Amino acid sequence: MPLSRRAAAALPLALAALAVPRLPSAAGPEAAPASAGAAEAEAPPVLGVQLAFGAPDGLVLGAAYRPWTFLRLNGGFAWNALGFGVQGGATLLPFHFGITPTLTGEVGYYFPADYASRIERWTGTISPEVRPLLEHIGYTYLSTQLGLEFGGADSFVFFLRFGLAWIFTSASGPVTSTSDSGSTTYVLQGVEARAAVPTVNLGFVVYVW
Repeated sequence: MPLSRRAAAALPLALAALAVPRLPSAAGPEAAPASAGAAEAEAPPVLGVQLAFGAPDGLVLGAAYRPWTFLRLNGGFAWNALGFGVQGGATLLPFHFGITPTLTGEVGYYFPADYASRIERWTGTISPEVRPLLEHIGYTYLSTQLGLEFGGADSFVFFLRFGLAWIFTSASGPVTSTSDSGSTTYVLQGVEARAAVPTVNLGFVVYVW
């Protein structure tokens, strides 16, 4: 019959079509892990190491954390050749480019230390009337700075900042006053001092993860 002949002729073609392997679709399940991996690889780093030097900060080594691209937090340990302290801060970055303006706020605290011995070692002498007040002294500071950052926002940045710092300190100790009639010793407790001074800060951040 003519219909049977046509069916017999089409059968080999149908079998050949079934034997050809199917290629995986670009949008199939196999493509999903690759897309997820590419998105993860493009995510910007959030953790880094920061090293900075300035006044009244001293030398500060710490960690940097960037929860959002426009905000970076930092915290670490400080040293000013007279004692040790801690520092924390936050930096606003309105955008990222080769040169980026920044606004930074920092707060730090230096633990009480014997400043008198260290200053005497450098200068060779120190007034005996003032020495007791410097034997146990530390300070707290707050600063606001405007600056510029240079470099790649996701790898390495160098920064330079200028601003204003407020220093708060207190001292205690005996003070001797000498006159023609003799000498009198006063014990001062909790003598507080405040000062506003210019601040400058430079350093870099290296993102590691």
